[in-house]
Amino acid sequence: CLAAATQLNLQDIIVDGPSPTSLDTIVAATGVSEDLLRRILRGCAQRFIFEEVAPDQYAHTDASKMLRVTGIHALVGFSCDEVMRSGAYFSDFLQQTKGKPPSWNVPSPFSLAFDPTKGLFDYYSTVDEVRGRRFDLGMGGTEATKPLVEEMFDFDSLPEGSTVVDVGGGRGHLSRRVSQKHPHLRFIVQDLPAVIHGVEDTDKVTMMEHDIRRPNPVRGADVYLLRSILHDYPDAACVEILSNIVTAMDPSRSRILLVQMIMPDLLAQDSQRFMNQIDMTVVFGLDG
Repeated sequence: CLAAATQLNLQDIIVDGPSPTSLDTIVAATGVSEDLLRRILRGCAQRFIFEEVAPDQYAHTDASKMLRVTGIHALVGFSCDEVMRSGAYFSDFLQQTKGKPPSWNVPSPFSLAFDPTKGLFDYYSTVDEVRGRRFDLGMGGTEATKPLVEEMFDFDSLPEGSTVVDVGGGRGHLSRRVSQKHPHLRFIVQDLPAVIHGVEDTDKVTMMEHDIRRPNPVRGADVYLLRSILHDYPDAACVEILSNIVTAMDPSRSRILLVQMIMPDLLAQDSQRFMNQIDMTVVFGLDG
């Protein structure tokens, strides 16, 4: 229901105001039958996304308003498309691999769902740039849900002109924000060509094409930052990613800053259950 709602842009059709939007209005705007729309909207409302305030009269909730945020809308699209399709192939993946964990080498649940020769990032960069752009927007949309790196690490302790390499930094959302708070630093954002295409450099942030499966070309940086990167990959690949950075480090001053959720030994709280859901998401849609 949520996938259908976002595909139909119901978050924009339903008015955010004192008066609800009628089902007739939504039918006219979408061309979808009254019966199907009613089922979609009621399915969403049961999860507190939209509210049926009277028969066939719908209003926004705080949750449905979030769908108007471009990054959140994209993240929902990724979750309802790539992740759910890949999840449907998880049992097939287990049978084919005899229960071995995913690796950089296919198959993975994603490759079984979309392309038997490619993992997610290869697929985005060579086959489906539209889905790839949506993924990048979705990752930008998660900024508000992630811990502030600048509250976890003392960037002011770095000398004037220090270099921070944002490895796998997407379109540079994080580096641009941190650079505004710490203008004495220089940032280099590394990601695949398709990801950083069209993103312009600033006086403090430089975009660089780089594949984390290759040795890092920036040697002797003060900080190599990886935020929410390693959970996308299996353990052996994580060792390779970090090794490619270690070879570029200056032993006297370089450091690696990892920002990652750590799964607890016992899932006891609601927030930890959410972490477990994220953990399964990276198995289905990625290779983590």
